[in-house]
Amino acid sequence: MRDQLSAELLKARSGTALPALLLLALMLAALGQLGAVYAESGIEDPGAATAASHRVLTMAGSCSLFATVHGALIVTAEFRSGAIGRTVLHAPGRSAVVIAKLVTAAATGLLFGMLAVLASAAVGALALANLGSTLVLDARSWQIAAAVVAACGFGGLWGAAVGWLVRHQLATIVGLLVWGTAGQLIVLGQLPALGRFLPDGAQYALLGDRLTFPDALPAPWAPFSSPPGAPCSPSAPTPSSSAATSDRRPIRHACRPAACRRRCRHQSSAAAPRPRPTSHCWIFQLSFNT
Repeated sequence: MRDQLSAELLKARSGTALPALLLLALMLAALGQLGAVYAESGIEDPGAATAASHRVLTMAGSCSLFATVHGALIVTAEFRSGAIGRTVLHAPGRSAVVIAKLVTAAATGLLFGMLAVLASAAVGALALANLGSTLVLDARSWQIAAAVVAACGFGGLWGAAVGWLVRHQLATIVGLLVWGTAGQLIVLGQLPALGRFLPDGAQYALLGDRLTFPDALPAPWAPFSSPPGAPCSPSAPTPSSSAATSDRRPIRHACRPAACRRRCRHQSSAAAPRPRPTSHCWIFQLSFNT
């Protein structure tokens, strides 16, 4: 099994597919960060700088699409060339080939995620510095960075699994690209109760992006911190505290005051229109909206 995994890793880093997809993903991510930074108004304000920093790191999740495509190429390339027969013949078993390819796809996906976070942070820091601000790296920023890396790792697994099922390279790549751009918008917009359990809905939940997709599942780290973007609701008074609230003192909110000022707008959230789910791929989003 160890030799099989080494062989799959060698095949994954051979050729031009991995560096080409990495270069394309990082270029698109860098352009997306510039758009996210310069779209913010009043960037000199600390709250706006924090929101822009979080948005910069969140948009790095668009590289999960390229990690998914590369995961599919790891599998379908051998079916296209016919080398899958020799791979299975020299392997300890068919299950060893499947496991080795899935692990390789996940490892390359993690590589996409780490490079995407580093590139996004670097470009975002330069863009913010040009506007007289700095990149904010708080606890939420590290949560987003870890979520982006995990999402890209799962994206590689998802692409390899689809490649094993379809096996035809062109059909797999085209299907993943269509789903990653137009398909997710349709499902998340029209069937949010179903889309929240699909890979793209799970990515929104992993990133904690409840503003873009309000129907997303709670983030895995939600029990350990207040979910960002969720409106803060006043805590219900208990019978023992009814007398204490009779002197017209303001009711305390469930989240911290600083988080309320930055993220929560509970007074206007009820009247605000519900945002339409958008794709993490900012180029497709721009063409779709126009």
